[in-house]
Amino acid sequence: WATVLSGASGSGTASVGVKVEPNPTVYPRTGVVRIAEQPLTLNQAGRFLSVLNPETNRPWEYTLATTDGGLITLKVQTEAGATWEAISLADWVTVAVGAHGAGPGTIMLIVDAYAASGNSRLAEVDIGPRKFLVVQRTYDANVNPNAVDVAAGGGSGGISVNVGGAGAWRALSLVPWVRIIGGENRSGSGILNYEVDANTGDIRSGSMLIAGESVIVTQKPTTPVVPPRVSIATVAGGQVRIGIRGTPGLAHTVESAPEAYGPWQALPGVSPIVPVSADADMLLDLPTAGAAKFFRVRRD
Repeated sequence: WATVLSGASGSGTASVGVKVEPNPTVYPRTGVVRIAEQPLTLNQAGRFLSVLNPETNRPWEYTLATTDGGLITLKVQTEAGATWEAISLADWVTVAVGAHGAGPGTIMLIVDAYAASGNSRLAEVDIGPRKFLVVQRTYDANVNPNAVDVAAGGGSGGISVNVGGAGAWRALSLVPWVRIIGGENRSGSGILNYEVDANTGDIRSGSMLIAGESVIVTQKPTTPVVPPRVSIATVAGGQVRIGIRGTPGLAHTVESAPEAYGPWQALPGVSPIVPVSADADMLLDLPTAGAAKFFRVRRD
């Protein structure tokens, strides 16, 4: 899928032209081009793929199956023609429909009945590069809380797990920045401890799957996200002073228009504004308003 178009051989300093074919699948791929015995690694992303709940049309990562088993239907959203496969890694979950696909499609899983009293089991189904988890258990379980908020700097906490008796269960983190302390395999009721890494970006959320129950982890951003806004500070003699407020550290572009609905254009000669505080306006003096009667600011 990579072809050397020019510079296949030479001497001294030269350029090598390499053509990379489009990736027809949802799987990323890696190749190597050797130039003067030195490897040049090519990493190519796969096509977009998402697994959705067909009832809600929202992303779906896991489900809790009944002890009687049954049918689970998944919706695959991807680019037209992008090829993918669905593979069950457990013998009690069968891909009945949709083992292979090209473009958007439907997957139907058949889950066997489960009669192991006081136990649970977890199956992984690989759909393209994504994983879908099926949990099946023979007891009731609940976790508390089922949602936690974490500061930007990270931290640790505990989740109360009540499974009744000595039921066996697993605890999984579905995001790399949340870690389960003490291993995945557990039994009986108790406290499950976890750690969350510091956040270096925007607000984020992920899940822990504990005994088949979901716990949502939401972490605050490193800096407060402030809705961009602009206010007129003063107008005198055709000159305008405006105040700009937005998220600290992020660039904001100031735009103007002669009418309320545009057309909007970036102010000529004005560089993007980077607020330093979420609590104070940055002032910008414009030598003349010209035809501009309306101003707005957007976060880049």
